[in-house]
Amino acid sequence: MTSLKIDRDGELKMYQQKNSPYKTNFRQEAILKRRELTTNALLRFEKTQNKGQQERQSASRSLVTIDTHKARSNSEVLRLVIRDLGWREYTFPRRDQNCDVTWHAISYFDQSDIFTGQINKFPGSLEIFHKVNLFRWLEFMKSVFPEKYNFFPRTWFLPHQYNDFVTEVRSMNEKKPQNKPMFIVKPSEGSQGEGIYLLRDPRQYNHYNGRNHVIQEYLSDVFLIDKFKFDLRVYVVLKSIEPLEFHICREGLARFSTVPYEQPNNKNMAETFMHLTNYSLNKKSSEFKISDKDDEGSKRKLSAVFKVIEKLGHDVDLLWEKIDKMVTLTLIAVAGELKVELQGAIPPGKLGPTCFQILGFDILLLKDLEPSLLEVNSNPSLSITEEHETPTGGVEYKISSKDEEIKRKLIRDTLILIAPKNKYTRKRRKRTRRKLREGEEEMDVDTADSRSRHRRHRRREKAISIKFNDEDEGGDSKKSIFDESPKFVRTETCRVFIEGEGEVHFTEQGPTNSKYKSRHRNRKSSSHGSKNRKHKRKHRDPERMDTSDHLPPVIPSQEQEEVKTEDEDDQNVDAPHETSENSQEESSEEEYEEEESCLREIFPAVYGKSFEDERILEKIADIFISCLGVKGSMRMGPTMFRLFARKCRLNKRGITNAAIDILYIDMQRKFEYLNPDRTAGLCFLGFVSACYEIARQLFYSTSKSQMLRSVIEYCSQNLRDSQSAGSLQRRKKKYDPSQWRESSPQTESRKGPTQKPVRFTTIRQLTSLDELTSFLKKDNLNMRRTRTLYGNMAD
Repeated sequence: MTSLKIDRDGELKMYQQKNSPYKTNFRQEAILKRRELTTNALLRFEKTQNKGQQERQSASRSLVTIDTHKARSNSEVLRLVIRDLGWREYTFPRRDQNCDVTWHAISYFDQSDIFTGQINKFPGSLEIFHKVNLFRWLEFMKSVFPEKYNFFPRTWFLPHQYNDFVTEVRSMNEKKPQNKPMFIVKPSEGSQGEGIYLLRDPRQYNHYNGRNHVIQEYLSDVFLIDKFKFDLRVYVVLKSIEPLEFHICREGLARFSTVPYEQPNNKNMAETFMHLTNYSLNKKSSEFKISDKDDEGSKRKLSAVFKVIEKLGHDVDLLWEKIDKMVTLTLIAVAGELKVELQGAIPPGKLGPTCFQILGFDILLLKDLEPSLLEVNSNPSLSITEEHETPTGGVEYKISSKDEEIKRKLIRDTLILIAPKNKYTRKRRKRTRRKLREGEEEMDVDTADSRSRHRRHRRREKAISIKFNDEDEGGDSKKSIFDESPKFVRTETCRVFIEGEGEVHFTEQGPTNSKYKSRHRNRKSSSHGSKNRKHKRKHRDPERMDTSDHLPPVIPSQEQEEVKTEDEDDQNVDAPHETSENSQEESSEEEYEEEESCLREIFPAVYGKSFEDERILEKIADIFISCLGVKGSMRMGPTMFRLFARKCRLNKRGITNAAIDILYIDMQRKFEYLNPDRTAGLCFLGFVSACYEIARQLFYSTSKSQMLRSVIEYCSQNLRDSQSAGSLQRRKKKYDPSQWRESSPQTESRKGPTQKPVRFTTIRQLTSLDELTSFLKKDNLNMRRTRTLYGNMAD
């Protein structure tokens, strides 16, 4: 910035010259003032930028930041969790950089300028978990693995499959004319029970509302508690797609209907509060009950309901195992399309955030305790308030103790699971302190762990210097605290230098003293800021030492000062402050840190190997992504489909190019209704169906799964071969200057005498048949004519 600081007097002299374009002093003053303001603005910008960089560096070393300005109804429980973890909340977008975690209430695309950190939504998850799309993938997987995908009722997609539905209902009524089945209609994009109704006759379906629906066979034989129907809300945390990893929450909600359940008939089929268990519907019922007890009310804790089931003599562990398998198979079915959507939003090689998501599985228990999947919510309600009716007839919102306990633990453990590893939450800091205290208490026990810990401390011995004043020894001598066994350490005087207090002498017995142990047990570990300051003091004076690593604090005031420094370093202006009033909550925080996480990893930890064969859609997604022509595209055009067939060498198996084009047109027409925006190209579901048709022609088998595995293995191998051949060819075509270097006279002299090219003007100057041939080839003449002409010349 020194180049911008120009002498003002020098500029005035320059501008006042005869040839100066500036005519008046007023204009000169205005220009100089503008330049001065520009210089000051640049200086301020540079200072602000340096300050912001320093703040970012300090923040990156300590606090985790989270952006909640798009959290909406999730803000209340998020603020409670942020206060528990000691994170820093931003209620507005950051201008300098993205936060470590960005929380969206609806979709991944709530903000478009997120390039780093993590977002709590996957791209396209809102559409993928719509009922029509979800059950379409489940139906496809059921056709491939019928024995495993039997955990949801029969499903039709209306209005597209209306004719198939009418035909199926007619055949079912002919088989059982007295017990006609009941069906339930659900809008694909609906939520909170809106638009759901029962029917028996397909003619009762409403065609004219312009919405897509799923219609399923109504499950009438359900498990009841106190004669009421209920369903389960199970929370699942999808941590990543590549590699696939998700965790299930061992606590959830059970939502009860408000009218005792009866078998559906023509009289009660319109009774919403009997057949539907949605909380948003039943809370409007006059029979809706609110209770703070876990096993009472219209909304209960999942663990309390499972205790009731266990008391009735059922195996709850087996039920959890079935639910885990259901969740695993469901997410495996949609993982392929999630992967395609993810590469469409964040193409490979481009900067982008990582994603995680909390999902809500709605599960209904049948009479034999078989779980049945109702739907998957991509945006499950994380609100902790509930409506209460006032004496005057109004409505007020209060905190629900059940919702707060369940959802607070869920979000807290989710954030701890995905938190940056190089940063510390309050729970991690407390766990570190506890481990240090436990380690110090066990230092006098001669075990393998204590010996290894002793060796680690010996390696850090160079950073410690203690001055002993022993009466038996002449003079002072510096020794290490670990030079002797703890049982024989003498009474010692620590001479510690504290800034602002000078030297402090502290006399203490060895580690075997109970007083020494008690002081170590109450010791507080220093924060990053205090460690840096002590590190500087240690290098300035050889007699200064870091008391936070090995020795107890010297005086109580120092301990209080260190704790205060730690709290000040962990807090900031925007983070929730901890005052002296919150010191009473320290014991409760220590208690909750001891609690086991409510999340349990089920994939790949538990079912990674057992369900590896079912992950065929992810492998097809990899083939689909590798054959897309444009990065970030989610549809395949006809040219790229031909390129896919050529790379996979399908023509060697008997499929012609014309057959490939016909197959592409058929699949595009079949799944055109899934493309409301009329975007050109074949969607991922159409590509999967095309792969199935190719497998049926080339690798026919009675098992659909075996056919798909064969075509996946064949195409993957050929794609790898084509990629390796392409990379080899690119290496061969690499520019080599030696091939294109023109020969110089010096290099020619080494090889021998150079022959100057001869330029012929007439045909009679040619002296040999080769010269004549080359000459006439240049002019595109016939060889026979050349030989005849040369013979005449020879005569």
